[in-house]
Amino acid sequence: IADVVECARMSTWRLLLASLALVAGCASANPSDDSGGGASGDGGHRDLAGTSRDGAGGSPDLAGGGCPGKNLASDPMNCGACGNVCKSAHVATNACANGQCAVGMCAPGYFDVNAMASDGCECQQSAQETPASKQCAGAIAAGEVTDAMASMIEIDGNIVPRDNETWYEIRSTDDPEPDGGCNNYHLKITFADNPKTQFRFDLFYADCTTPASCNGMGEGPSGLTDYDFSASGAPGDGECPCTNSATPPAGQHQCQDHSQTVRLRVYRDPNAPLTCDSYKLLITNGM
Repeated sequence: IADVVECARMSTWRLLLASLALVAGCASANPSDDSGGGASGDGGHRDLAGTSRDGAGGSPDLAGGGCPGKNLASDPMNCGACGNVCKSAHVATNACANGQCAVGMCAPGYFDVNAMASDGCECQQSAQETPASKQCAGAIAAGEVTDAMASMIEIDGNIVPRDNETWYEIRSTDDPEPDGGCNNYHLKITFADNPKTQFRFDLFYADCTTPASCNGMGEGPSGLTDYDFSASGAPGDGECPCTNSATPPAGQHQCQDHSQTVRLRVYRDPNAPLTCDSYKLLITNGM
């Protein structure tokens, strides 16, 4: 009987110890329980910066709390958020300012006119422009117009940045007229496209300093949008009819040779709004 009583006592102690162990196990922290220090559904890991990874739980920590070693305010590889890489079109160097992507430096030949990082350096300089063409001596050879037959030159271009300019060289030829005929020399330069009238041109002779004659036009030889020089002028006036003789007969004029090389300086009106609009110039003779 004593052995049976002792065995019962041992069984009771074993059951009591097992119950205590079970209670202790139930008191351990649940990895998915927020009250234990872990984040729900996050495997027990917590954002030590106190902000959510996607920014939904608060404003991003631009000091890099959620992105160790990175400054989210100025790092273009982690701009405003970890792994947010700034990359825009035609940009040589990307930048990050106050957590927002920005343009650091444009690729050669491109310019950021609208100051928007979303489209990068959206404005391309004219393909024919060179450092030399910003000076009269390096003017781009645009071709020749002659009055022997109606001829025309088209020039498409752009002026960026605002203080830039482009020079063109134009050969304008006055072919000989027969005695008694009319001199058809008629040089005209005008903008076919000039959005918001933001482009202007000045016209000089080949010496780059003498302004080209405007045939008495009141607009003057600079700041032009149109230039018009006609040898004949109105019918019966000027060199119509004309003769090649040194002593013209009554009712005729002497035919002059107005052939010339002119230099055209194209630029933006400094008072016009800066855009990426381009221009088109038409140069005609004999028309």
